[in-house]
Amino acid sequence: MLLLGLALPIACRRGGDEVVEKRATLISLKGSIKVKRAKSTEWIDAIENMPIGLNDKISSGENSFATLVFEGAELIRVDEKSLIAVTDVKRQRQVVGQALELDQGRVEVDVSSGREFRVKTRGAEAVVGEREITFQ
Repeated sequence: MLLLGLALPIACRRGGDEVVEKRATLISLKGSIKVKRAKSTEWIDAIENMPIGLNDKISSGENSFATLVFEGAELIRVDEKSLIAVTDVKRQRQVVGQALELDQGRVEVDVSSGREFRVKTRGAEAVVGEREITFQ
């Protein structure tokens, strides 16, 4: 299921990085998972319980996957050979929910709290609520 949350951003410090707005937590991973921080040009190795901030990117290698939980309890599984970016949904300059951009690969989104979540691809944008959806 896919859920668009109204969760407020949380500031946190990421291993010496500047304070950022946390949007999700990387709760499990298998294989080669890399993270590129919004204000960085470097890809770093992901670790479990790593905070993921606004505009951070996550890349998964072959035979690899990652699971994120967003602040509104949405679960996202990033399958192998995928690339996503964590974004916000804004209306009239106010953040009203969570979203991700799927640049390549596949994600599964589980939204069970009754809220909605947006997934953007190169050719489409979907808003999903209270069900599980797979995007490729």
